[in-house]
Amino acid sequence: MKNAYRIGFQFAASSSTHRAQGQSLPASFGASNYKPQHDQEIFSDYDAYSVGGWDGFEADPISRDTVFAARSFYRLLPMGHVRADIAPGADGTIGFEWRIGSRDNRTMILVDVGPADRVRARRVDRNGRSTVFPETSTGMGARNLVAELFQE
Repeated sequence: MKNAYRIGFQFAASSSTHRAQGQSLPASFGASNYKPQHDQEIFSDYDAYSVGGWDGFEADPISRDTVFAARSFYRLLPMGHVRADIAPGADGTIGFEWRIGSRDNRTMILVDVGPADRVRARRVDRNGRSTVFPETSTGMGARNLVAELFQE
């Protein structure tokens, strides 16, 4: 099994893996707060993940098509909304994670983009109920998905 956290989907490579092996993480790893950055800046370091084993173990490479799709997905996100934690996935995906609300009243939104333009998402409400959304692509389907994910 690849060295990754499991949060519904195989999601993000462990940052401790990079530190333990003396590797530095890209500045975009785990970006959070709001969405002021241009998508080119956020994903500029993802070329480092284009080779297999980038995590020091057996991570799948993240293709240019997947980075392009993640940029496309990022552009669909609402301005002014809390920005996602964005991280490479050991399964060749790029994961987006939002934690919205206080710890006692938190909703989590989890999205994996890739390989290529595939988009998978789920939302976990404060009671632990999970809603899994149908898989889509970064085109019109993702636009509709974003609207549904962030509805209250």
